Amino acid sequence: MEKVVRGKLCEPNIVMHNTVVKGFCRFEALKDAMIYYKIMEISDCKPDNFTYNTIMNSLCETGMLDSALVMFCRMFRKGINPDIVTYNSFVSCYLTLGHWDEADKALKEMLEMGIHAYAITYTILITAHASMLNMESAEAVLNTMLHNRVIPDQKKIASLIHSYCELGDIINARRHFNSLSSFGFRPDIITYNMLLDGYVFHEVIFKGGS
Repeated sequence: MEKVVRGKLCEPNIVMHNTVVKGFCRFEALKDAMIYYKIMEISDCKPDNFTYNTIMNSLCETGMLDSALVMFCRMFRKGINPDIVTYNSFVSCYLTLGHWDEADKALKEMLEMGIHAYAITYTILITAHASMLNMESAEAVLNTMLHNRVIPDQKKIASLIHSYCELGDIINARRHFNSLSSFGFRPDIITYNMLLDGYVFHEVIFKGGS
């Protein structure tokens, strides 16, 4: 790009700058990405939402949460609002680092700002809580999801069924199993085996009733 600009074949614009930043981040050259970001700050093409999200996502993926939060604050000071991409990066990072409460707070903050969460955001949280058998939090996220009229997918419900079976809570496992039809899903062989294993493992006798 430097040759193109110096040769005056075209004027650099935000798309070109962001392409360079994305390239650095893609190859884990975060130091170079930050240097380029600072160059952008003093140029006519200031960093935009895409620039910040690209860098923050890379910082989050490498576990550099504190640095990502610094960028988040800079973003706000520059008058650039976060979006769903911003919060998804932080939710994933919080969960990876085991900061469950912070992940839930990030979702709540996002919704309070009027940012509509995608199904993937809820999926990440529900699956993570369920995998840790933190069912109260998983159910809270599911309820928030349904309140905001986002339909869960079958895998998400299956993760709840699996976790309840591991806990020996066959009543709640069966409750979610029965809820599949209300979302337009049909239980598959994996889901049936999951529930059956729960009954067998915990020595619960099931005689065909609800």
